[in-house]
Amino acid sequence: MIKDKRTAFAIYVVAFIVVWNIVDLLVRTITGNHAGDVDIVVPLIVAMVTGYLFYMAKTVNINDELEEARAADGSVILDVRGADEYARGHIPGAVNLPVDKIRAIESIAAGKDTPIFTYCQRGPRSKRAAKALRAMGYTRVINMGGINKYKGELER
Repeated sequence: MIKDKRTAFAIYVVAFIVVWNIVDLLVRTITGNHAGDVDIVVPLIVAMVTGYLFYMAKTVNINDELEEARAADGSVILDVRGADEYARGHIPGAVNLPVDKIRAIESIAAGKDTPIFTYCQRGPRSKRAAKALRAMGYTRVINMGGINKYKGELER
């Protein structure tokens, strides 16, 4: 699966145009209608619109991202909810650092290339935390979204 949405979007658009024109060529061959050139405008517009809709609809799956976090050497699973929310239940092995204290990350992940996987309750705070971490120079930051979609056992 392609993680970068922009790359996935570009691949989708190109693949859509190629498939559109292959189908068009096959239909022309079968029907004997060979008039006209290869069309790019209509499939490009359709691909851009449908690709954008898929791009916007793609959601983060915390369970898939957690597998990646556990597989990455030296990774930090960062719960950016408040301490009271963390105490009520968190992903096993997660470290609590509320989003409003994200500047204290150096005490948890000194290296800017440390893989950091953020999550919160529903996703907005972890998205904000991931953005702040990237602005601080951390290069391997993944927003896992919300624990509300987590399917595993919680640690208390």
